[in-house]
Amino acid sequence: MAIDFFILGRGLSGQTFAKALAALEVADPELVQALGGWSATHWLSRENYRGQLQTLASSSRASSNRSVLCIANPHGLHAEAILEAHRIVDYIFCEKPAVTDLKQIQALRSLGLNIPISVMHGYRATWGVSYIKDQLEKGVIGEIVDAEVRYLQSSVAQEKLGQRPRRSSWKDDPQLSGLGDVILDIVPHALDLVVTLLGPAERIGGVRQFALTQKDHRDTHVVATVRHVGGKPSFLRVSKIEHGHVNELRLRVLGTAGSLEWSFQNPDQVCVGQGSRVELVRRASNDWALGFPPFHGGGWIDGYAEILKSGLRSLAKLPTHRAVPTLGEHLDYMEILFQGEF
Repeated sequence: MAIDFFILGRGLSGQTFAKALAALEVADPELVQALGGWSATHWLSRENYRGQLQTLASSSRASSNRSVLCIANPHGLHAEAILEAHRIVDYIFCEKPAVTDLKQIQALRSLGLNIPISVMHGYRATWGVSYIKDQLEKGVIGEIVDAEVRYLQSSVAQEKLGQRPRRSSWKDDPQLSGLGDVILDIVPHALDLVVTLLGPAERIGGVRQFALTQKDHRDTHVVATVRHVGGKPSFLRVSKIEHGHVNELRLRVLGTAGSLEWSFQNPDQVCVGQGSRVELVRRASNDWALGFPPFHGGGWIDGYAEILKSGLRSLAKLPTHRAVPTLGEHLDYMEILFQGEF
C-alpha cells in the first residue's frame, strides 16, 4: 500500500503543491514509511480531469493505494472539483478560496462530506502566527482589544505604470474567477488569520474599490471591518494597487497588557510590545514544516508543507503537529464575507 497524489492545475499553486510534496518525502521519512511510500504524482488537465481522476483513482484502489487530490485550478472551479472527487479519493487539499459564491457553499454543505478536506491557508500555518495564537490563549497580552491585517500588493499598479506586462489571465473570465479579484483571491487569507486568532466572524462590511481595474468584475482594493462573535473587531486593508509594495503581509493584535506583531517578510520573528518597549521573540527550533533552521525558511512553500504534513500525518494516524484549516470553518467565514455589506 502506498499513496498516489493527483494535482489539478499547473500554475504557481499546482507547482507549489508538487515542490512541497517532493520536499516532504525527504523531510519526514516517518510519514512516508507510515503511508507506504509516495507511489506517483499525476497531473490532471483542467479540460478532462473528471475522466482522468476516475481512471487513476480506480487504479489506486485496485493497487490498494490511497489517493490524495490537490486542487489548484481556477477559483471558480474549486467547488466543482470537490463535488466530483469527494467520493473517490481519501483526502483533498484545496487552494483557497474553495467557493466563490453562496450557491457553491450550499452545494458543498449538502454533501455530508465523509473525507477530510483542508484549505491551503498557508499563512496561518507559519511559526509566527502559531506563536501568536499560543500567546493569546495564555492571556499574555491581557484582554484582546482588536486585530489588524494589512495585505498589500501592487501588481495592478505595476501593470498600469508599465513596470510589468499586462497578460491575459483566467481571472479575466468571471466564469473561472468568480465575481471578484481581491475579495476572492487575498481577502480570504486576511480573514482566515483574524478568525484563527479572534474566533468566528459574525459580520463584515467595508468598501470595495475598482480603481485602475481593467475588468468590471475585478476589484483592486478592499478595506473592511470584521465583527467577531463576542464583539471584538478586526480590520483588514487588502490591495493590489498599493504603490511601493510587492507582497507585504502584516498582522497585529492589540491587548490591554501588550501587543503582538508579525510580518510574512520576517516569518520567524514576533514583536511583543509592552508600553513603549518592544521585545523580539525568534523561532529557535527546527521542527517546523520542512525542518529548515530559523531564518532559513522556504517562505510560501513552508505554509503548504506544514498543512500537507499535518493532514497526511492524520491520514496515516500519526501524531499531528497542528490543526489544519478545514473546509467547514472556511465555508463559515466565506458565507459571512459573501453576505457582507460592501
